[in-house]
Amino acid sequence: MSTSTAPAGISLPSDRVRRNLSTASLVEAAIRNGEGALASNGAFVALTGDRTGRSPNDKVLEDAPEIHDNIWWGKVNRPITSEQFIELEKLAHEYLTSRDELFVFEGFVGADPKHRLSVTTFPEFAWDALFVRTLFIRPTPADLKHFQPDWCVLNCGAHKLTPEEQKRLGVDSPICIAQSLTRKTVIIFGTEYAGEMKKSLFYAMNYDMPDDGV
Repeated sequence: MSTSTAPAGISLPSDRVRRNLSTASLVEAAIRNGEGALASNGAFVALTGDRTGRSPNDKVLEDAPEIHDNIWWGKVNRPITSEQFIELEKLAHEYLTSRDELFVFEGFVGADPKHRLSVTTFPEFAWDALFVRTLFIRPTPADLKHFQPDWCVLNCGAHKLTPEEQKRLGVDSPICIAQSLTRKTVIIFGTEYAGEMKKSLFYAMNYDMPDDGV
């Protein structure tokens, strides 16, 4: 059986990968999987569990030498080590590859081609893929032929970190949104609020753009 390999190193049999599905197909998959329902106006409605907004107190940033002096560390920018980030990434890979199906969206964040980011998103839910397909810029068929992601998002939002995992990974909450500006990767655990994907990539753009004179 052929496999589909993701930029983040996630490799799955191709029949388990749902890549760049249409809006209608994602809505159908989300309903089939019990992720939400259609409202009276035809819009898809999803519930986000116990988090109906962002979880800023659960956001951490990899403290790498390349970016250390550029960050105002503190309550907003809480550091984790590179070793901790690597362990979180390993756990995300294990979790996502255990899924019966994995949704993949490839697209762009930012309208200006000079400054936009190309992003590959790996959410466990169809409705999360629908969210980024709606919010981000969809690539053309020509774009997809040579698509190379600048960033990768691993969204394991339904998996809350166990006490054992928290201790091993050096975090203090079952919810963790970890970002690395050097590895250009976002990892999400424990929150089904889809806006974490958007906000993390805006964070990346806010870091990059001043150096580009924007």
